Amino acid sequence: MLDPLNLKNFPKALLAVLLLGACPCDKPAAPPPLPKLPAHWLAQVNGEVLLLGDMERELAVGVWGEEEEMAKPSLSPELLLEELIYKTLLLQEAKRQQLFPNEAQVKQHIQVLMAGFLEHMAQAQVDTQGFRMAHLEKITAEQMAIEALLSKEVFERIAITEEELRSFYEDNAELFFAPAEIEASQIVVKTQQEANKLLRLLRAGRSFEKLARQYSIAPEAENGGKLGRFGKNVMPSPLDETLFSMRANEVSNAIPSPFGWHLFWVHKKFRPQRIPFNKVRKSIEARLISEYGTQMKADFLKKLKSQAHIEINHALLAATWPSKRASEETP
Repeated sequence: MLDPLNLKNFPKALLAVLLLGACPCDKPAAPPPLPKLPAHWLAQVNGEVLLLGDMERELAVGVWGEEEEMAKPSLSPELLLEELIYKTLLLQEAKRQQLFPNEAQVKQHIQVLMAGFLEHMAQAQVDTQGFRMAHLEKITAEQMAIEALLSKEVFERIAITEEELRSFYEDNAELFFAPAEIEASQIVVKTQQEANKLLRLLRAGRSFEKLARQYSIAPEAENGGKLGRFGKNVMPSPLDETLFSMRANEVSNAIPSPFGWHLFWVHKKFRPQRIPFNKVRKSIEARLISEYGTQMKADFLKKLKSQAHIEINHALLAATWPSKRASEETP
């Protein structure tokens, strides 16, 4: 009887079977074949394949669909593909964090966008670009998911202190000055003869307001010619220069313009004054949120990209836009 502990009594072939746990005739299992990529693949982002058609669609509808006012055709193929990769990374992360809206939320969002006076314009855009509603819903869902992700990972994390707000106010004092302004009235008539006649009446003590109501052809005549308070560059250049060179409580000579002949009365002049902090606090905060948000968004995208596995089909990219590449390389 064989002693199971005495391995010397086992044939070498049988011993190999026992030690390896497999028949000596079996071959090692082959690794699963890699998936075959489509002919027009441009990139792989964490295993997700981006096709040439995907980038062509981005040229038509845009990548972000928000504040960027870029002319997509003017971007280089490399930059356009980079935007598409960033979009893909954002959508993947939004999916991972379960931030995609449900069907009801998407439909409600589209209804809001197409409500009121925008309804016909939005519907016309859908029709002319050949979108089916299902495709529009897909684009809207993706945009809502990206916005939710950026809100969570970027904008909700922005915290601006009162010290930062006041520091910006002090360091950029030139931005917070109310410009010089005047308060004035005018009379407009068709001819220089009429204007000079009214000027003589004014210098004789007649009421500017009464003469404006009676003779002026300007829209504000019924209000005694009052133009209210305004700053520079509101009036056409020659009139603007005259008004801001006048003294307070002064009446001008007759001044021609394409609208007729003008008589101005400057009631008051207001020098440039620094706007108090409490009146510009919200605008400073909005500006800093925008600036911080831009940098934090760039950092977030950089982080997503650094953690991703990305492959690019440079050969297809170069072959698809050869004329553009040649024009960019030409000095």
